[in-house]
Amino acid sequence: MKNYIFTLLCVLSITSNAQTPKIDSLENALAQQQIDSLKVMTNYELFWQHFQSDLNKAEIYANRVIELSKELNYLTGMAMGYDCKTSLEINQAKYQEALKSANNLKKINLQLEHENANAIYQNKVACIYYYKADYDSAIYCWNKALADYDRIGDVDKTVQIQSNIGSVLISQGNYEKALIYFKDAQEILENESQDSTTLVKVYNNIGIVFHDLENFEKANNYYSKALTIARQNHLVFDEEMLLFNIGNLLVTQNKHQEAIAFYEKSKEIRIDNGMSIGSSLLVLGNCYFYIGEYKISEDLLFKAVNLLVGSEDESYLNQAYLYLAKLYKQIKQLDKALNFTLKAVNSIHKIENNHTVINAFSEIIELSFVLEKYEMAQEYTSKLKVLQDSLYKEDVIIKVHEIESKYDLVKNEKEIAVLETEKLIAEKKKQQLILSFGCGAFILIIVVIVVVYRNRTLIEKRKNSELESKHNKLVLQHKTLLLSKKRGDIEDVVKKLNILQAEPNKKNLEDLILDISTNENIEKNWIGYLDSFEELNPTFFKNVQKLGVKLSVKEKRLCVFICQGLTIKQIATALSNKPRSIENARSRLRKKFNLQPSQNLSDYLNALSATE
Repeated sequence: MKNYIFTLLCVLSITSNAQTPKIDSLENALAQQQIDSLKVMTNYELFWQHFQSDLNKAEIYANRVIELSKELNYLTGMAMGYDCKTSLEINQAKYQEALKSANNLKKINLQLEHENANAIYQNKVACIYYYKADYDSAIYCWNKALADYDRIGDVDKTVQIQSNIGSVLISQGNYEKALIYFKDAQEILENESQDSTTLVKVYNNIGIVFHDLENFEKANNYYSKALTIARQNHLVFDEEMLLFNIGNLLVTQNKHQEAIAFYEKSKEIRIDNGMSIGSSLLVLGNCYFYIGEYKISEDLLFKAVNLLVGSEDESYLNQAYLYLAKLYKQIKQLDKALNFTLKAVNSIHKIENNHTVINAFSEIIELSFVLEKYEMAQEYTSKLKVLQDSLYKEDVIIKVHEIESKYDLVKNEKEIAVLETEKLIAEKKKQQLILSFGCGAFILIIVVIVVVYRNRTLIEKRKNSELESKHNKLVLQHKTLLLSKKRGDIEDVVKKLNILQAEPNKKNLEDLILDISTNENIEKNWIGYLDSFEELNPTFFKNVQKLGVKLSVKEKRLCVFICQGLTIKQIATALSNKPRSIENARSRLRKKFNLQPSQNLSDYLNALSATE
């Protein structure tokens, strides 16, 4: 699980350390000041002092700045007040209110004829879009702001916006380009600036890049450096963010017990500052699940759901439902597991992660079969089929074929069971007939019964033989499908789904389910795929090792796809990435293998597979 907290540098117009002596000095000055404009300035400074440590107090001072400035008709003070309000509301995830405050800020700055009025507005709006996960709009607004700041010559703001664009690139998986932006910002800040708040955020984002690249040691180093600076400068919210991200890093390494300690410290800071703890309870519940504390996990996840219902970030609520489903499946409460999986699917208003949806649908189908909810199983089988053009088309086709085979097998078992029942009924009727007739017709009845019985037996044997033959063919087809994993023709999938009829019974269902392999996540599929590749190409990775070339997990995956003849677009689709990113990754592979421009990468890799 990778629930990173990215940090932007654009929200804060002023950065300062929330030190008690400084606050006390400002409070004393405020009490003695007679000039109203000075009171406005002092309240403004107090807002930013509290912004890093206590949002509730910060909100009080922001309102004071606006109210006092309106009484005085002091435009500069009103601009400062709406600047505070916008930053505060973004931090509180009140995006509609933040947009209104940003519009008010722009209007006032235009009245004051400030040359950076539009840049400030675009910067704020970009932050709102970013936190709402509308990354294209965020980049568009930041580029407009960047052009204005370049024209004005504001170096600090330029660095901040470049760092923000780097955060967006992380969200889009373009880590290499993001790292360039962050490293440039780091160099400027370390050499020329004393802005510790901005440096903390840059270190955090560099840590996130290395985290995603699975370089856990470097990720931890940058997180730790940022945490040290945050604590030295009393940057409470930055400290909370870094504790949460370090917890995520430990979870990625399956160190759930250690992660709990960091998540708990993060939660304490959130509670002390009136922040929502829904996401904290969510990750803690997940950690306790993995260490076997199911009751604690259940309590935490239910509390998380109660806090997350109605929140603007539905992804956390969706995760909470899936975690509860996973928990109840583990403790064999399958009705509850199915219920929460359905809630997770229904909470996705805008489906963006096809892989998550595919796994959820597959889980619903499997649980429905076990619980004999066959209509629901058919419904979600059809929905799964609709995703045939998704990023994981091969997985969808395989899953649908498995479901079809399972359904046919179960239906066939039911037909056999019905036939056996009919046979028993016939036997009973035969006995009743024998007892009903008198002794005078005994011999005649015996002859008739023998003839009827022999004919019926022959018919039943023939039916049994046909059904068992059909059954064996389906079993063979099912096993072959699981072994070969070849891409099926989707039109055949549609035809086979349309012939699913008759409700199956429960007989041998559990044995059948044990025989069905479900691809619960793309990483397990990859392991099997890699094993198959190595069986067919046993010399490939040995030859790479002989060359002294070290490949990352993602680079190994890219090599395998290239060897299989996939195009850049197909690889981008399979890895949920952009074609441009795959082209960059191919370029890095060429450099690692020291290929000349005239050498073809695909031919080179295939040659490694063929060479002993």
